[in-house]
Amino acid sequence: MRLAFLLDLGLYYLGIVSQPFKKGIKGLLEPPFSEPLSLPIFRIMRAYNRRFAQIARRRRALGQLGRTNRDQRCLANGFTLSKSDIRLILKILFQWCCLEVIEGWRSWGSSAIRPTWSINDQIGEA
Repeated sequence: MRLAFLLDLGLYYLGIVSQPFKKGIKGLLEPPFSEPLSLPIFRIMRAYNRRFAQIARRRRALGQLGRTNRDQRCLANGFTLSKSDIRLILKILFQWCCLEVIEGWRSWGSSAIRPTWSINDQIGEA
């Protein structure tokens, strides 16, 4: 979740928020992800969100979801639209690659993993 949060925030700033700052008020009139710079950002976001969801489904199926959440905090310093933020985003993308090597490979090609619970299991059937 920490990686997904930081990637969402950083890439949102890089692909969406940066455009009005470059173009001024005219940038607010254009739809999100319509700029040429935003299309690769959108594709990266779609890819890692799909992969994180697949890893989470695998963890849930194995009963390991949330196994390392105890005493963990995610404190983000934020993003400032500076060029140094790109290095931070690249570092987080590298951490995602490390997660794929350590754990993600186990769920490659196994899109059939689906959670075995439903919302009715959580709230009790009415």
